[in-house]
Amino acid sequence: MRQTSGAWTFRDGPHDIEGLVSWTVEARDGEVGKVDDASLDAGEGAIVVATGPVLLGHMVLLPAGLVERVDPEHRRVHVGATREQIESSPRRRTSVRLDDEDFRARVAAHYGLS
Repeated sequence: MRQTSGAWTFRDGPHDIEGLVSWTVEARDGEVGKVDDASLDAGEGAIVVATGPVLLGHMVLLPAGLVERVDPEHRRVHVGATREQIESSPRRRTSVRLDDEDFRARVAAHYGLS
């Protein structure tokens, strides 16, 4: 199990995180959605993934530490989680800031990063 300290840091160094918006997110077992937003709030990285129809607003936060590889040629972000893990992650409500510590703690716990 990874420690929380690395949960919010990209494994392979910094990325143009805003440039990942609209890229496809590829879970270990297939495509799970698109990057809807990206943040380096409080110096910690995360991407917001739209896992369903935009109108339903199913948005989840993925810690940057889950990003295994960024494929610029195919505009894909490969993550170290399954589709089920991502889809069952705590939903991100628009009223919750991306740097909300309680929400980040729940997300990290969901992925076993705490």
